[in-house]
Amino acid sequence: MRWMTCLAVFAWPYTAAALRGCHNDVAALYGLLTQKYGWSRECIHALTDDGKRGAAGHPTRANITNGMRWLTQAGGLPFAASLASLGAVLEVPNTHTGYSTK
Repeated sequence: MRWMTCLAVFAWPYTAAALRGCHNDVAALYGLLTQKYGWSRECIHALTDDGKRGAAGHPTRANITNGMRWLTQAGGLPFAASLASLGAVLEVPNTHTGYSTK
């Protein structure tokens, strides 16, 4: 069986609701899956708001939808898929980064 996951994190940086540690959680889970369990990097789709993955790696509504589409179309059968979301993903603009979750 082939396993796949989409990791999404929105830590709300530069706001009063900023979450600490979410990006570390994604890195830790990514490392656990690839190093301990031998997952291929191509089986993990990560979306974070830390700016390290460019616009296509930001957890916007469109990118999360694309990640879910990727999970359902890329697996081949049999496969198991999961979506892990860390932090709250809401549809509001972030004036500091210029990104919007819409």
